[in-house]
Amino acid sequence: MLACELIEHVIWDPAHMLLECSRVLASGGALVLTTPNIASLTSVQRVLAGETNPQIYSHYPAARIETPHVREYTASELEQLLTCCGFCIEYLFTEPIDAGGGREWISRMLADLGFPTEFRGEQIYCVARKRPGAELTRRPHFLYEEWIDHGERAAIES
Repeated sequence: MLACELIEHVIWDPAHMLLECSRVLASGGALVLTTPNIASLTSVQRVLAGETNPQIYSHYPAARIETPHVREYTASELEQLLTCCGFCIEYLFTEPIDAGGGREWISRMLADLGFPTEFRGEQIYCVARKRPGAELTRRPHFLYEEWIDHGERAAIES
């Protein structure tokens, strides 16, 4: 199953999308997922340069024919989310894209300051397999605010 350049456009519930992928895949079936990396060297450079948004693609589209990037992920967030949704990671890596230079000094600076330098490419690539019988986490805390369903909300408001 392919989910290429998709998860960053999901407005409300990316875990639901991945749980559905897991549900329809055969046992051991593979999901190939690609998405921009918010922790890329380009994103770090944007923050250090004073730009207001580190997302690789942060502009709203010119026409209302597509949803802009709602949220870009780090490689570790993607790994956590996929694991919570019943997948086992086979491959997870990032690749640089031509983003205007500056990669070398930022990479050196991160290393000199003791920050991780791996997974700093602009694109994340992941191959994950459905884990039969995996324990699922419907709304991982690192990604979702505390969930209150409509019944609980009505009880709280009354």
